[in-house]
Amino acid sequence: MRGEAVLLGGKTIEDMMDVIGHMKGKILVMGAFPKPAGDRKAYRENMRKLFGAIQTEGIAAFLVASEKENGFMNMTGSPIAGRFRFFPDAPTAFLNKEHATMLKRMLEKHGKVDLELNLGGTLSEKPVQAFNSIGEIRGSEKPDEVVILGAHLDSWDLGTGATDNGTGSVASLEALRAIQASGVKPKRTIRVVLFSGEEQGIFGSKAYVKAHAGELKAIQAVLIDDLGTGKLRGFAMEGREDLRPFMAEAIAPLNEMGVRELPLESSEDSDHAPFVEAGVPAFFGIQDNEDYFTATHHSQADTFEHVKPEALVEGATAMAVTALGLADMAPRLPHKTVEKIEKIEKTEKNAPAAH
Repeated sequence: MRGEAVLLGGKTIEDMMDVIGHMKGKILVMGAFPKPAGDRKAYRENMRKLFGAIQTEGIAAFLVASEKENGFMNMTGSPIAGRFRFFPDAPTAFLNKEHATMLKRMLEKHGKVDLELNLGGTLSEKPVQAFNSIGEIRGSEKPDEVVILGAHLDSWDLGTGATDNGTGSVASLEALRAIQASGVKPKRTIRVVLFSGEEQGIFGSKAYVKAHAGELKAIQAVLIDDLGTGKLRGFAMEGREDLRPFMAEAIAPLNEMGVRELPLESSEDSDHAPFVEAGVPAFFGIQDNEDYFTATHHSQADTFEHVKPEALVEGATAMAVTALGLADMAPRLPHKTVEKIEKIEKTEKNAPAAH
């Protein structure tokens, strides 16, 4: 195909809105997003308007710039998947950052640039069936109450998914193995869930929450390990200040290892999100960045050579000790009241089954 390039980018979301009404038949090139400043509600509303227009104006193609340097590529999302729903129903591909910035310079200099694209790739005839993988140690006193350790098995095919999320999967499995080998008998059940379809739209965890809606109140807590190979420093509290005393107690034995951080920050970018939305206490592991977002994350560099063995061992230790602390804790962690579980986004037709 051939078409005129239109750059989607700017210092503010208002700058980006200027393309509305001028995209039909164009090849839209998406640059970096400005971070929300001031009124976050207005920012989100403008984002909805912008991507609603992208969906309806009839663009010819959609190109996304990688945020990584030195030719590292990036992959993410799906046109039909929840958190990546802004991807339009149009031919879509990624550009490396250097090519995208060159294109921007050409547009600034000449005002108009025509692109010719030849994109490969195929779609399967049917949705792909995927499965969550589950293992557990039954609780000695309260087996129906559960602490979940989680990670995701799927990855992008540019690399082997070593740090996203091989490391989280291995740390979760090793935590369970270490607890079993130690002979300790946790009072509550400790369950490892390796979710599928996380990269396409957190499908596996959505399916799990939907399938187990009647059992969510029995979940003591959920711990997710999905931030690469760096040293684990603590857990994000997902805005739940009321849960700080419980988590502080659970990680207290790990403080001398440097596991101390309990920031209030929240995100919707991994398998904890459907649990949080359902009111379940769920926490996302905070780790040293290492070269995760600058290189390995969703890129051709996500290979075993980037795994830090010593950090992986410490991460498994931290997951195991935190899980045991929560499993043996006398009080139950308070859940938020959620009026309707249906609030959780309905799982798309190609989501993995919750097995």
